[in-house]
Amino acid sequence: MQRRHFLLGLGAAGLAGAAWLKPSNNGAPYSPYFAALNTQLQQLGEGRPQLVIDLDLLDSNIQALQQLRKPGATLRLVEKSLPSPDLLAYVMDKLDSRALMSFHWPFLRQSAERFADSNILLGKPMPAAACARFYATPLRSQFNPAEQLTWLIDTPARLVEYAQIAKAQQTRLRVALEVDVGLHRGGIASLAELPAFITLFKQHPEHLQLCGLMGYDAHVGKIPAILESREQSYAKACGFYQQVLSALLAEMPELQSQPLLLNGAGSPTIALHRDNSPCNDLSAGSCLVKPSDFDLDTLSGFKPAAFIASPILKSLDGTQIPGIEGLSGAMRSWNPNLARAHFIYGGHWLAEPWAPHGVRSNGLYGHSSNQMLYTAAASCQLAVNDHLFLRPRQSEAVFLQFGDLLAIRDGELVARWPILHETV
Repeated sequence: MQRRHFLLGLGAAGLAGAAWLKPSNNGAPYSPYFAALNTQLQQLGEGRPQLVIDLDLLDSNIQALQQLRKPGATLRLVEKSLPSPDLLAYVMDKLDSRALMSFHWPFLRQSAERFADSNILLGKPMPAAACARFYATPLRSQFNPAEQLTWLIDTPARLVEYAQIAKAQQTRLRVALEVDVGLHRGGIASLAELPAFITLFKQHPEHLQLCGLMGYDAHVGKIPAILESREQSYAKACGFYQQVLSALLAEMPELQSQPLLLNGAGSPTIALHRDNSPCNDLSAGSCLVKPSDFDLDTLSGFKPAAFIASPILKSLDGTQIPGIEGLSGAMRSWNPNLARAHFIYGGHWLAEPWAPHGVRSNGLYGHSSNQMLYTAAASCQLAVNDHLFLRPRQSEAVFLQFGDLLAIRDGELVARWPILHETV
């Protein structure tokens, strides 16, 4: 009798354990916001994946960024993170900023021509060939590179190349030096490296003008706290930046009489740069549309403002994996989130499903850039011609894949914004 009770108890425990392990139904229909957006996109009838920017949410993020600005510092908008001239213009006007950071020379030309009154800092050292190409064709605007464009230099060898380009073009290049403040991606990593740069500036005063420094601190807050806290990383970054600045001013006292461009930060760390920062020029961009890679406590006041909307091409009953079709019924019974298989137009972007809730990719089936499979519970209530909404993980690469950005306000399309392009 005791053995029978034991076996019954063991069986009951097993059933309870199985019930505990069984996946719950995570699906839910669209929220009212995405239901309305889905209807709006269906009415537009584009019939392809598109990138949607919500201007109401963007405005909220612009206000949040305004509140994070270090008083007196220039706010420099990162072009690659907002890669549409109209999107950049919208944000620049709202933030009253004419400062841009560019990372790609075809984009640099477009920004210089569209924003003739801007000042642009390169965010990475360009190959000498790219610098030369920029000057090879006159700009179709009044933008004056000799006064409004600052190139970034990381090594004395590159500075020599740029001096040769300036001589060939009979111009003077504005230059900022890249400082390795802890990211270890190049730039000045010790004060012992400074004399070589200083010598070159003194040898080529008619062709090279030192205008400032740039130190990107993306590592701050990413190092495991057991090794180094965010506060320690930030203090070390600012400390070395200040050491480089002080050494330059000591060796080139003429710099003290001119305004220097001292750039730093980025969306993840701009909230940290206050009065204790040596920087007077702070960069940001991604936080304004807040892709998921920027779900950080320093950006808690920002909201996702950009979504991919992809039409559902096929909506099938159950999820069948090639080679194990016989298990599909059991898999569906075990996991209600496999009840429906939705194949979308395109896919495999740097993005994750966002709406409706509970939609997931399927690792067993694999990825596709043509017709990506996403599985969902029946309670998601998705059908052919509905849209799956995905949240980008980053903006700089993803935004360029969908043609014109759709700008919406109050759920209505108000503008189509062309993206920056590769052709010059």
